[in-house]
Amino acid sequence: MSGLALGRVLAAGTDVSNAKVGDRVLLPLYSHTWRERVVVPSNGLVFLPPEADVQQLAMLRINPPPPSSCLVSTRTSIRVTRN
Repeated sequence: MSGLALGRVLAAGTDVSNAKVGDRVLLPLYSHTWRERVVVPSNGLVFLPPEADVQQLAMLRINPPPPSSCLVSTRTSIRVTRN
């Protein structure tokens, strides 16, 4: 009953518009992912960039980026002024 699954969309229903075959995705938490194939609703998928490192993507649910890295990446857009 792992929630740490990374995979590719192999097929999508005819009424699915947000996912296409080949998309790299994180599956919804608690979708019983200890298996080779699983059927899940597309609205629970987290879509991932195709160029990203698979090993890094596989750790997203267990090793989220630290808050400091989020601040560092936006720090350059903050302007400090004096009154």
